Amino acid sequence: MKRPLLVIVALGCAAAAVWWAYPSAAPSPTTPASKAAAPATDSPSISASQASAGSQTASAPGQAMATWLAQDSPLRGSSVDGSWSVNAQGQLVPDIALRRRFDYFLQLLGQQPIERISALVQTQAEQALSPAAAREVMQLWRRYLELQQVKFSTQVNPQDPQSISAALAERQIARRSALGRVWADAFYAQEEAQILQMTQASGPRSSTLIDRSTLDPAALARLVQEEALQEQWQSRLSEARVELQRINSAPELSDLQRQQAQRALLQRFSGEERVRAAALLALPAP
Repeated sequence: MKRPLLVIVALGCAAAAVWWAYPSAAPSPTTPASKAAAPATDSPSISASQASAGSQTASAPGQAMATWLAQDSPLRGSSVDGSWSVNAQGQLVPDIALRRRFDYFLQLLGQQPIERISALVQTQAEQALSPAAAREVMQLWRRYLELQQVKFSTQVNPQDPQSISAALAERQIARRSALGRVWADAFYAQEEAQILQMTQASGPRSSTLIDRSTLDPAALARLVQEEALQEQWQSRLSEARVELQRINSAPELSDLQRQQAQRALLQRFSGEERVRAAALLALPAP
C-alpha cells in the first residue's frame, strides 16, 4: 500500500526533502460504537461488509461515511494499512503500525473534511478496541494532527548534509513535544535513523570533489586538518548518541536523573559545539 503522507527525505543530486502540513481541524466525536474487549483484528480491506458492520452501531453521519468509504472513496477495496497495535491484553503499545493506520485514513483529506475522517477513526477504534485503548488512540490521533500543522523554519538543502541534520533535529524536537518521547520514537525512530545514516555517509564523499593535486602544500595541510577535525567530531557525536540511548532506556533512572544525565552528556562538548550537539541529539538547548 502506497503511503504518500509518510515524511520522505532523500539525499543526492536529484533528491529533495519534503515536509508537509495538514489544515487545522479539531476531531469531532461520534456516537460511541460498541466496544470489543478482545484484542483488535483488522479487516483485510474497505468493503461493503465493513460498512454494514459500522452502520449497526454508528450514528447516521457515521453510517453515511462508512457507506461512502466502502463504495465511492479512493480507498474502496484497498487493504487497510497498519494496525491498532495492541498486546494480548488489549492494551495499546507504541508501534509504527499505528502511524501507518493514521496515515492510511489521512489519505482521505481533500475528499472529506478532517472532522469526518476523525469520526471515522474513532468509530473504527471503538469497534475494535477496549474503551481505554480507543480513548488513547484518539488522544494520539489529535496530537498527530497537531504535529502535521507545525511550521518548520529550517531550510533543507539536499546537497548540504548539515542542513538536513539541522532540519531533522528541529523535527525531532517537535515530534517529541507533540507525541512524547516513547510514541515519537515508535513513529519516527526508524525513519530518523535512515536519514541520519544518509547524512553521515555523505560527509566523506564531499572531499572527493576536491582535486588534491591542484592544492599548494598549505591548502592541502588545511584540508587534511579539517578532515581530521570532522572525523573527530563525528566520532564524538556517535559516542554521545550511544550513551544517550543508554540513558534514555535505563529503567533505574527517574525523570530528574535522566535529565541530569543528559545535561552531563552535553558537557563533553565545548561552548559552540554544545549547542550544535544538543540540536543533533534532540536535547534541550544548554
